Amino acid sequence: MKGLYHALIQRSGPDDVHDRASVEAESLLDAKRLLEERYGEGKVISITGERESKRIR
Repeated sequence: MKGLYHALIQRSGPDDVHDRASVEAESLLDAKRLLEERYGEGKVISITGERESKRIR
C-alpha cells in the first residue's frame, strides 16, 4: 500500500530557500529513492509521512 510522503529539497546553495515536494511511495526508503532520482542525490533534506506531517509539534 502506497503512502504520501512530503520532503524538503535543497536548492543550489545551503542558504537558499528550500522547495517542498510530495511523492507516493511504498516506504520511506522508496520515497527517498524516488525523490533522489528526481532532484539528485544529497538534495533531499528531510522526509515525513502523511501521518507525521499532520501531527502537532
